[in-house]
Amino acid sequence: MLLLTATLAVASLAWWPTTAVLGWALATFMIWLIGHVRSSSTATAKAGETVVLEMLGVRKRLGTRIVLEKVDLRCAAGEVRLLLGENGAGKSTLLRIAAGLVEPDRGSVTVAGAALSDGTAARRALGYAPDTADAFPDLGVRELLALVAAIKRAPLPSPQLCERLGLTRVMDQRMRTLSFGQVKRTYLAAATIGAPPLWILDEPSNGLDPEGGALVATLLHEHAAAGGAALVATNDARFVSLCPGRVVRLIDGTLREEPGAEG
Repeated sequence: MLLLTATLAVASLAWWPTTAVLGWALATFMIWLIGHVRSSSTATAKAGETVVLEMLGVRKRLGTRIVLEKVDLRCAAGEVRLLLGENGAGKSTLLRIAAGLVEPDRGSVTVAGAALSDGTAARRALGYAPDTADAFPDLGVRELLALVAAIKRAPLPSPQLCERLGLTRVMDQRMRTLSFGQVKRTYLAAATIGAPPLWILDEPSNGLDPEGGALVATLLHEHAAAGGAALVATNDARFVSLCPGRVVRLIDGTLREEPGAEG
């Protein structure tokens, strides 16, 4: 439409000067409008809401299978996105792309206004907690937290947070000696280092007792209330019922909005 308007304006210069001027004015306005809409969609999810995470047109193939196809996802400040889906649907892949651990075949990821592909600024604005017990098995809890703090050039998690997560008494134990639930609590503590505006949590209630799952939900409430955002993959119905946020389901590589508990 923009190209056609500009072409007609140029062609009409010889015959209808006034129309040509109006055509150029319309073309200029269209250029401004398109740029304004694009910048607004990057900066805000709704009126007055700052976008912390934006994924546009994300596509990913694993082997012969297309796991993600044209995925668009935005997470605004103060918002928690709960990502549901069957086992193998691609939830962890989507989270790893959002965290910068896996590159999409197509599409873009922006965190706190910075492209994830451009360097460390976007990566420092996020904290990622995977759903695994295999990372750094020979490090102690304190050593793992210190490593993340050194990489982010940020303080260690507060003693109060470590106490809430039940880590105080295991700080000097090696990761391989911990239960899966204790490992998940350690990853969550590590994800908060540097006060990143975006939390990316993969099955954070997995391996936790009901009280632990409720604690994670409470921490998500507090993070959102402080203006943070979170993308959380889970299949835990009880955990979903405790969490704030909007629910999206990953089906056949695409996202579908579902009713969810708000705030």
